[in-house]
This record gives sequence, structure tokens and C-alpha cells, in this order.
Amino acid sequence: MQREVEIDVETVDKTGTFLGSITMNGGKFNLAGILLRTSTQPTLNLLLILILIHFLFILILILFNLLLPLRLLLLLIRAPMCHP
Repeated sequence: MQREVEIDVETVDKTGTFLGSITMNGGKFNLAGILLRTSTQPTLNLLLILILIHFLFILILILFNLLLPLRLLLLLIRAPMCHP
């Protein structure tokens, strides 16, 4: 879904952050305000998604740490067979 938005940059602070507003439909909807309200009031679904992503990331790290030594061991065992 694509929308036409207008970005009005009023100033840039010394850290390089753009300060201004984002509007849609000719200025009728202030998207910056909507984003600010939704970001300060996280929903339960967002919290559950973040927990799931965190859990999956930990699971991937655990599996990688378990499988990497096994893969290296297999490479060491196969290496002499490949080069007679």
C-alpha cells in the first residue's frame, strides 16, 4: 500500500536529527502525531511479537553454538579423506 506524504523539515539539530512534520492527504492527517501516540502506547500484540523474535533469536544462537563444533569436527574428519 503506497500513500503520498509530505515531509516538512523545519530544522536539523546538532546530532543530525531532522525536526519537522509528516502529513498525508494535503495536511489533513499528521502522521508524526499518530506515530508518536502509537509508539508510546505499545499494544499487547507488539509486545508478544517482540518476545517471540527475542526467543527465536536466542534459539538460533543456541543451535548455531551447538552445531558449529559438530560441523568443524566433521570437516576435520573428512579433510584427510579428500586429499590422499
